[in-house]
Amino acid sequence: MDNNEITITPTSYITADVTPIVILDESGRSQVRFELQQINNPKNYQEKLRGKFIYTVKKSDSTFNDVISLNKRSIKSGESFELALSCSQTYKLWQALTERYKLVKDKNTPWEEVTYTLKDEEYDKFKELLKNKEELVKLLKSVDLTNINWALNIEYLKRIKEEIKNNLNNSDEVGFWQPLFEKNSWILSQLFNTPYMIMQGCHYVGGKSFDFNGGKKPDFIYQNGITKNVSIIEIKTPVTTLTQNTSYRAGILPITTELTGSLIQLLSQKDSLYKEFNSLKVNSKLDVEANNIHCILLVGNYSTLTPDAKNSFENFRNELRSISIICYDELLERINMLLSIFEDVPSDEKINSPDEFYLPF
Repeated sequence: MDNNEITITPTSYITADVTPIVILDESGRSQVRFELQQINNPKNYQEKLRGKFIYTVKKSDSTFNDVISLNKRSIKSGESFELALSCSQTYKLWQALTERYKLVKDKNTPWEEVTYTLKDEEYDKFKELLKNKEELVKLLKSVDLTNINWALNIEYLKRIKEEIKNNLNNSDEVGFWQPLFEKNSWILSQLFNTPYMIMQGCHYVGGKSFDFNGGKKPDFIYQNGITKNVSIIEIKTPVTTLTQNTSYRAGILPITTELTGSLIQLLSQKDSLYKEFNSLKVNSKLDVEANNIHCILLVGNYSTLTPDAKNSFENFRNELRSISIICYDELLERINMLLSIFEDVPSDEKINSPDEFYLPF
């Protein structure tokens, strides 16, 4: 269900179930669900909601299974139960409860199921403004559009950052991550230290041309805007395991087959591109070079590793010559750095001319 929708379903003539409040923890592996019920309370019209906490953890099939339901009967005399919420979770709970209290205020339980959509008053005002062309023209004449463009770029960066952050437990490589990076190709350009731009998503290495089917298929080919040299980027999911759980020796954790398999896949793509490069270049008629092709593997989440796993992983990836392994949380940190640069620029220095500063989207 859409997060902007709240559904109230009657269960009797005086009670109704309200869309529960679901709050994931930072790891995404457990959640707190606050189930709500609307009550027709003639004694106090303000006290119309009652609820209960349910703590759940994710199963192996990525679904959540109820573990503990908090109610008065579950705690015996002399016992207690603590359910800690982070600042972020507490704020989300307060915000969602406030929305639901506003919704049921001065309302009895409905006779049939009803769904409410949260209203964005600022958006409604903007829609009304668009209908009035004269007022819109006056507004645009009075506004510095370069500052608006700057603000929109920053907001776009923030939205992409949140989308990646909220999906660090998403294992759908083909259905989610591939389309996300194809639509926002500038994100992967942050993995380079020099100006790179995407040539085209899903090239076929070892086929008739860069654009035709056949051969081994990398996720992305990027090109240096100055040297015309190409690099290959392969993406896996942030939930890909980087190190094994069983130690080879004390403090030494072997690399997983998922990671080594991905590296061999990249090396195979690189080898095919070298062997077929001349024919690919002729058939594609592109200004492109393949000098010591660099490969990047975007995979895993570094922050989930244990100290021993981090040491083993760092020692392993730092010894690789032609492949750089970047984790998703490291990509997020690069976006954070980009955001900090933009937001720290004084307002009178923001994009005075199109050539002065450039965003890759």
